[in-house]
Amino acid sequence: MKPMIMGSEHEYTLYSHQMNPRGIDPHRLALEVLRKSQFATQGEWLKNGSRAYFDVGHLEISTPEVLDAYQLVVYEKAGERIVDLARTKLEEFHNVKVSAFKNNTDPDGVSYGSHENYCVPRSIEFPGAYVRSLVPHLVSRLTFSGAGDFIDRRYVLSPCGYLTSELISGGNLSNTGILHTRDEPHADPTRWRRLHVIIGDALMSEWSIYLRAFTTSAILQLMEKGLVDDAPQLREPLRDMWHMVEQVAPEQWKLELVDGSWVSPMEIQRYYLAKVEEAGLVENAREKEALSQWEWVLDRLDAGDLTKLKRKVEWMTRLIEVEKMIDLKGRDENVEIAATKQYSELSLASGLYYKLQAAGEVDRVVTDAEIKKAIVEPPPTRARARVKLLEEYEMGSIDWSEMSILTEDGGYERIHLPDPYDPKHEMVD
Repeated sequence: MKPMIMGSEHEYTLYSHQMNPRGIDPHRLALEVLRKSQFATQGEWLKNGSRAYFDVGHLEISTPEVLDAYQLVVYEKAGERIVDLARTKLEEFHNVKVSAFKNNTDPDGVSYGSHENYCVPRSIEFPGAYVRSLVPHLVSRLTFSGAGDFIDRRYVLSPCGYLTSELISGGNLSNTGILHTRDEPHADPTRWRRLHVIIGDALMSEWSIYLRAFTTSAILQLMEKGLVDDAPQLREPLRDMWHMVEQVAPEQWKLELVDGSWVSPMEIQRYYLAKVEEAGLVENAREKEALSQWEWVLDRLDAGDLTKLKRKVEWMTRLIEVEKMIDLKGRDENVEIAATKQYSELSLASGLYYKLQAAGEVDRVVTDAEIKKAIVEPPPTRARARVKLLEEYEMGSIDWSEMSILTEDGGYERIHLPDPYDPKHEMVD
């Protein structure tokens, strides 16, 4: 596929039994640790091009602009490591136990931000074309991209899907939507729109992250070519999505089309899969493997071979591990919550997902060496130009596509970086 600028952002949860009850916020402390660490440049910005900031009570990390789904996995995982390194420094400085989680909800059912961003052409009709061609994918992809969690004592495939309240929304908190209307391109607004996808969960599984971004970016590229204008149209996407995410049996997942017929979400996904194959978007070995794994997952879902998905599909992996803990400790609300949260703990030593990874019980997409490199090096996008400026000049203000540099006469020179694909930018020189 052609390169496509994308990124993700996650609100992480930090908790300390000694700090939180005393009114000390480990999120703010961790952010201060990051800003004074070897990973930081200036302000909220890190050496790998990411942004680390405080948002609605949480430490949030936004990945830098990357060019494909593979790079997205690398830099999202690098963000996890950066948060966990800040956590360990907090423990050292304050001599307390601090836990960090990449989770989706709190016990009251409040959803944390876990969003994707895709740089799409301004020329594509919005929101009409996206409702027609993308919404069916966003609903049906939850079958393999859901994180799984307990809400209201019920295990749901996707906590974000379960808590989504509208088809189209402009907010992130109380009125989350399948399609989001925020229009902050962070690029030349005459050429691009930033598609802000908020119907997605915080994922630990590399394969779940990868397939979600790979399939979505492929469909967005099909939309540019006008090749999915005939996508299956859902009569009531919200109603059917709510019912679907409350079931763990694929035979119970049904979506009603506008013509009154009912199909499975796997059938919707196979429509998109066939379109990607027909368009010849996939070129290299890595993308061919992603396409093959997409089809393999759909085959397993159709056949009901759910346990075979445990190495790749997060909601299945988490469900198996939670059931193990319930069998050991008994079915209790506190056990359910503890098990689901322990799964997404970032510590390599105590996090359940990372214990599974160390034991070779989940499949990898990227390597530890790639993640380690991505902690301190930006990808070959505009992030590289921005980091270069941050390392060489004192800034007055900094944003993704615009910054002001302090000049010798005490004034400021404004620098524009309108092209997210350009790692150099003439203005940098």
